Amino acid sequence: MFNFLKKLFGPGLFSPITKHNLTSAEEESIKIAWARVENYLSISSPSSLRQAVVEADKIFDKALKSLVTGETMGERLKNAKNLFRDYQDYQDVWEAHKIRNAIVHEDSYEAPYFVTKEAISKFKKGLSDIGISV
Repeated sequence: MFNFLKKLFGPGLFSPITKHNLTSAEEESIKIAWARVENYLSISSPSSLRQAVVEADKIFDKALKSLVTGETMGERLKNAKNLFRDYQDYQDVWEAHKIRNAIVHEDSYEAPYFVTKEAISKFKKGLSDIGISV
């Protein structure tokens, strides 16, 4: 019966939402990757700031993949809701992810300097909330 329900509704319905904690190697890899974000920030050109947002989003998703289940970053963020210190921090990461999506998918979107800086700060705070200090 369980296998029938699993096939009918998909594996996600019966899979645990959370997986495990990050290994020290995964956490170290994230810290090294975050150094690239900091490097892009130091350049401060519009293209480097856009790249910093995209990279920060990718790093955050890498952390989520180790902590929660989900096929997409959106699903993983939904499943990670309980990992955040408060609801506003969770919402802030969603907003930062939306900025990343606009940068990547909307040709005419030019994120202002303060928006890119704020998005990166939100990703950094989100990493701290889920236990990763960068």
